[in-house]
Amino acid sequence: AALSSLDGKPVRWLCEDVLTFVRRAVRRGDAFDGVILDPPAFGRGGNGKDWKLERDLPVLLDLLPGLLSDQPLFVLLTAHDRGYPARELSRLLTGALTPVSSAHPMHAEHGDMVLRACPDTPGNDLPMGCFARCLATAS
Repeated sequence: AALSSLDGKPVRWLCEDVLTFVRRAVRRGDAFDGVILDPPAFGRGGNGKDWKLERDLPVLLDLLPGLLSDQPLFVLLTAHDRGYPARELSRLLTGALTPVSSAHPMHAEHGDMVLRACPDTPGNDLPMGCFARCLATAS
């Protein structure tokens, strides 16, 4: 947080199993104006649970509307798996947010994430995955 000049800002940093956290937050009625989802393609937690994007992302996205405030500002979703191109990621995210965006319009954007090479070594860009985001439409 300090390196990003975000220490002392109203940002809540979480580091735990995402499905456990989201289910608990929805049960408690917690709500967020913005959510950043940056799931791994595959991961294994300390408790022996594993995460597989193709299996667990749809579950996470089904829970997402219950996690958002009455007037959400944004949702950002990234994927570092070639099995999820940007257009598909956007389709999944906008589908999950249909109940929210019908009451509070949001527009979707998507694209590739690339780590740009140095200007003196063109053509050596490194693909890093893709993103989809939904942003509140100004009223």
